Amino acid sequence: MLAKTADDCIELIREGNPITHLSLDHDLGSKEKNGYAVVLHMIEQGVYAQRITIHSANASEGKKMYKRLLEAQKDGNMPREIKVFTDLYRYRSYL
Repeated sequence: MLAKTADDCIELIREGNPITHLSLDHDLGSKEKNGYAVVLHMIEQGVYAQRITIHSANASEGKKMYKRLLEAQKDGNMPREIKVFTDLYRYRSYL
């Protein structure tokens, strides 16, 4: 499935279809609703893909999304078996 906006992605999550892999970009159509809004929605609802990959040309915001997901795992709000990956290694100075 392809979601081109944060709202589309949130709607797919709300529908309750199991998502095995979510490849999430920060810049999803608008500055108000973006990939970070999707991350917050997942944490608030306790609904996650089995694997989440953060990719974004917007390195600072991609880092923010990645760190928030890891924080949710650390705090026990997100199961530890959920795998979180990033391609932000290209921007090591940001991690």
